[in-house]
Amino acid sequence: MALFKTVAIGGTFDHLHKGHRLLIQSAMSLGERIVVGLTTDEMIQDKSFFQQIQDFSVRERHLRKLLRHQDSVVPLHDHYGPTILQEIFDAIVVTQHTYPITNVINQLRAQRSLAPLHVHVAPFELDHKGEIISSTRIRKGEIDQEGLIFTESFSQTIIFSEDDKDRIRAFGQQFGHVIERIPDHQFGSRILIGDVTTKRFLAEKYPFSFAFVDGKTQRLSFPLLPYSYASILHNPAGTIQPEVCGIFMRSATTGSRLIFVEGEEDLFAVPAVLLSPIGTEVYFGDPIEDNLIRILVTAEIKSELCKILQIAKLNQDGVQYLP
Repeated sequence: MALFKTVAIGGTFDHLHKGHRLLIQSAMSLGERIVVGLTTDEMIQDKSFFQQIQDFSVRERHLRKLLRHQDSVVPLHDHYGPTILQEIFDAIVVTQHTYPITNVINQLRAQRSLAPLHVHVAPFELDHKGEIISSTRIRKGEIDQEGLIFTESFSQTIIFSEDDKDRIRAFGQQFGHVIERIPDHQFGSRILIGDVTTKRFLAEKYPFSFAFVDGKTQRLSFPLLPYSYASILHNPAGTIQPEVCGIFMRSATTGSRLIFVEGEEDLFAVPAVLLSPIGTEVYFGDPIEDNLIRILVTAEIKSELCKILQIAKLNQDGVQYLP
């Protein structure tokens, strides 16, 4: 039997993850009914990578899938919502990060002659390194919604079979979009894979964050671009080396422009998508159709690419790396 009749929780619930589910389950275990205060789009401007936070309607739809028929969602226009106005609430469930707000809520309730709320602090969900699973880390591209750390997918050399490469090409066709003209509007950082793609951006003077080139196109020599290279990376054909992850992350933080690859960069769209923040634009060429392809990175696209990478690693040595 539930301890309380009505329990309140609140938050942004962006890219609904394992930690959110624990918070909701904690509230459900305490209350016959829970009321979820969901921050409106106007309330998110101070959050990291707020441009990539899902719209209110999307967050609400995902939330309702986890709730019971007696539970409800209300828009949250401030930090307190209806908890300081309505007598129906008996308790509130928070995390350690949001616990301080409960003192303010109970003070405001006292001013209105309302009984104080019982406060329950739910634990955080942690990844296997002990770091908190959060929407911010998901938007930054560090983890997925279950706490998988993307950098660990590249902890050792990955060798791709021809079947693996076919699956990656199919992935690009499914989630990539042919671009006839480079868009003037930029969603997020732009990462370029390949000499022809990079040359086009440079020639048309479009900005980008960084680019990987190898002096070849369709395995034929391509004139080196007349620019200085920020880094040189050794990566044999058909592989992704562990060093790619390190240089990729350094380039992302320092803004290095051109990285020259000794070997081959054809598969670098894989780490580009998995290691980038949500909203990043990854551009590469289709050598068969001679098209420019763009993938706009989302959590869903990362998830699909993880499945392909898992198959490649299983085929390589039979060890399952992804939890």
